[in-house]
Amino acid sequence: EDGALVTVKGTVKLINIAWSDSFKNISVTIVDKEGNELYIYRLSTKVEQGDVITVKGVVGSYNGSKQIAQGATAEITGHEEIKLEYVEKTIPDVLASEDGALVTVKGTVKSIDTEWSDSFNNISVTIVDADGNELYIYRLSTKVELGDILTIKGIVGSYNEKKQIAQGATAEITGHDDSFNEKE
Repeated sequence: EDGALVTVKGTVKLINIAWSDSFKNISVTIVDKEGNELYIYRLSTKVEQGDVITVKGVVGSYNGSKQIAQGATAEITGHEEIKLEYVEKTIPDVLASEDGALVTVKGTVKSIDTEWSDSFNNISVTIVDADGNELYIYRLSTKVELGDILTIKGIVGSYNEKKQIAQGATAEITGHDDSFNEKE
């Protein structure tokens, strides 16, 4: 039931929202030995992917899914190697993917939709491929600039029925295209 105080154990499978030094929290998905997953919203203990943790927190619901609500604490009791497979996809393939799919997608930063935030350690951008296909990247946890050529690892999500890469994705900057800066 929502509001119940619980203790759960699992391994950090995914860092959904990077640690914020300003707000002293991180959002993660943990998995147990049976493969059951649970989202921990704004955990107040800094953890890393692969950490085996015991979480104490309050059950909540968001969009019909159970999660552990903001403010939970965790004790790190071990570490396991976690290998996630991010399937390489084109922007059109990402736009046709199911929410929750782990993907690697390449593109060039066409626009900065929300400037870099030092408090939240993220930026929202739109990337474009050589064919002009666009993809919105919500709260990317890598600081990038207009024209940067990126390889992004993230989770497919939807907002207002439009596909995007959900909060918490990371990017490797593989180059820069100066022509994007000249369009201003």
